[in-house]
Amino acid sequence: MDKKSNNGRILTGKVSSVAMTGTVVVDVERTKVHRLYGKRFSVNHKIKAKNPSFALLIGDTIEIQEIRPQAKDIHFIVISKKE
Repeated sequence: MDKKSNNGRILTGKVSSVAMTGTVVVDVERTKVHRLYGKRFSVNHKIKAKNPSFALLIGDTIEIQEIRPQAKDIHFIVISKKE
């Protein structure tokens, strides 16, 4: 699920790793439709996001927002934790 905002994309996903300091790995799942056969299937992406102040655990559902690059492979920041 992704929404368009003025400041960048907002994606929803689950935390899959908290091993790095100040960074989490988020598993974002989306559904695609095959262009020829029409079958629906899910595609997963693992995205690294900067985690400034949230206490997160593996399995938490969070929202991340696209920002300017913070490191070689960090282009998102955690904006909220969903209950």
